Amino acid sequence: MKKFILSLVIMLLTIFMLAGCGGGTDSAAPADSAAQELPTATEEPAATEEPAATTNGVDMTLVKELEQKNIKLVEVFNEVAPLAVNNGWKEDEATLKDLTATQAIIETFNSIVKDPASAEGVDLPGMIQAADELIKELDTNTRAKVSVPFTGQ
Repeated sequence: MKKFILSLVIMLLTIFMLAGCGGGTDSAAPADSAAQELPTATEEPAATEEPAATTNGVDMTLVKELEQKNIKLVEVFNEVAPLAVNNGWKEDEATLKDLTATQAIIETFNSIVKDPASAEGVDLPGMIQAADELIKELDTNTRAKVSVPFTGQ
């Protein structure tokens, strides 16, 4: 299941890299800083007003559904990430990668919600399904794992 989720995360990130974003600057943290600490809790995404049916070929009902899934994902992430930190899981490379990838997905979903036109040509139903699976994985397996102290095994 973890390999599936990780593959799904990589696929989503690849899709967004290929879809291309605006000419903004990249403000990503250096790669070595991600290996030293777990991601912090993410801010709750703000709900948007009721959208029109489509914008630039993007089905706004799907964007709204993705927004709702992202809100739930953020809620679960904001519960699980502090558990991981408090129980010493920042020492576990796999857990760190999973939580960092989840935070990147949350940021990607936020960017789509803020700028729906950026989702033109993107598989929004697939992203919604991936969000459901990620929520389930975080809420069950990851939560159970990080709820106990890390023993280094």
